[in-house]
Amino acid sequence: DILGDVLHLVDDRPLRGFGYWAFWAQPEVATLIASTQNSAHNGLLEVALGLGVFGVLLFALTCGLAIVGIARLVWQRRFDALSCWWAVVLMALLAFNVTESFVLWNSYVWALLVAASVVGWRDQTRTERALALTESTTACGPISVSSSTSARASS
Repeated sequence: DILGDVLHLVDDRPLRGFGYWAFWAQPEVATLIASTQNSAHNGLLEVALGLGVFGVLLFALTCGLAIVGIARLVWQRRFDALSCWWAVVLMALLAFNVTESFVLWNSYVWALLVAASVVGWRDQTRTERALALTESTTACGPISVSSSTSARASS
């Protein structure tokens, strides 16, 4: 069982891990794991194996930012097409991460996860600024030209 073997090996170096792809590059990996695959087949375990607890915390932070940001985006936009698309992409990425190890690969899947962790927050701040601007102009009422300015303009 590859997951059990990887969990056992993560316990050997829990803080820093083995290094970025350093574990799978070792020739004796075949004797340590009962699999010919060069992957833990779980993104979180792959990060723990390669980068240890610090990498897992960074990965969890990225996933947490993505989940909260996309949830805020969907809630604020009232389920429009773009926010729902990002929500579906994020759910697919997180589900894919349970069965495959894409986190440490240089791939479009990792790029999509990073983009999902940014897009909800980026759009949120832009929308908050726009709402604050509209609220401040409506709170002051319509802008009117004073009589002294209009008198100067007519002369």
